[in-house]
Amino acid sequence: LQLALAGALYTAKGWASPQAGEAYARARELCREAPEGAELAIALNGAHSFLHNRAEIRAAHQLADELVVLSERRNDSDTKLITHKCLGVSHLFRAEFSHALHHLRQALNFYNQDVHRSPWLTPHDMRVNCESFIAWILLLLGQGDQALAQSRRALAWARELSHPTTLAFALHVNCVFHQLRGDGAILEQRAEELVALATEQGFPHFVGSGTCFRGWAMLAVGGSIEEAISRMRRGLATKRATGAEIKVPYYLGLLAEAHRRANRSADGISLLNEALELVERTDERWYEAELYRLMAEALITKPDRHDAERWLCRAVQTAQKQGARLWELRAATSLARLWRDQDKRTDARDLLAPIYRCFTEGFDTPDLKEAKALLEELG
Repeated sequence: LQLALAGALYTAKGWASPQAGEAYARARELCREAPEGAELAIALNGAHSFLHNRAEIRAAHQLADELVVLSERRNDSDTKLITHKCLGVSHLFRAEFSHALHHLRQALNFYNQDVHRSPWLTPHDMRVNCESFIAWILLLLGQGDQALAQSRRALAWARELSHPTTLAFALHVNCVFHQLRGDGAILEQRAEELVALATEQGFPHFVGSGTCFRGWAMLAVGGSIEEAISRMRRGLATKRATGAEIKVPYYLGLLAEAHRRANRSADGISLLNEALELVERTDERWYEAELYRLMAEALITKPDRHDAERWLCRAVQTAQKQGARLWELRAATSLARLWRDQDKRTDARDLLAPIYRCFTEGFDTPDLKEAKALLEELG
């Protein structure tokens, strides 16, 4: 049993690889024969990570529910820590943000620094895992300042641990965070560090995502659009070659935006259609509303803007349903701009103003600055 678990953890360098799946499946079967310790929870967590990284979101969520039953039966802190972490991650990617935040915070209540500081339950530190995702969720919920502080704490703890797998994970999620926040300068730094560390340690998944983020950072700071697109495509291909499909709709959305900036909207629309097909097939919905907005932005370049308005309304409604204030603000800003251009300034202001007023922090971020400037223009 110990050899099976060790083998599963070793193959975690390729979390979505068939070898990792086979190792965790073997470990799970052995654990079911002797479930007296925390080994079954560890094996279920590994299987959850495997399915999650392959974007088999529904199957991963079923395993999280299985962990709930195990947690109730065993009632020990290690199993509860794993259970709440898995539930939090599953809810996050299904765009159930409030539930995700609850479970990730609950997980931290069972984290014992003295016991868990050297990761043995999972391939990387559970506190870093939960705090990194909490920052991400807070940002989407519109709590930008709290999110930034949380993100800094997570990365600082990862650096203190001096554990390469944990640091690579923390840098990866930190890259997502700063891309969503629109901070190209910090993203460029984090992506460079991630690619260097992942290359040295042999983490191809993170080499791929880091390369993709380096491309987007180049776009954000005014570099060559064509070179940025090339890097992003190369990074996404590297990531997918490991078997990892998680966040692919997100990366396709970033690529689509780059193609729009390069005046190749048709290519962007094709990428977004692929992304939306994946959303429906996998149930990975955390980026869904933003994909609708990006589709609208690609269609706005065409003479008939009616379809663009329809996509933007869908983006606003989806964001509201999910409680994703950041996506709601972005979609409302895009729709208000479209209505301004159609000389519907009152409608534009009436849409955007109440959404903007819901924010109480994060006013130094590009999204809030852009919304404020548009509202001032609309009077």
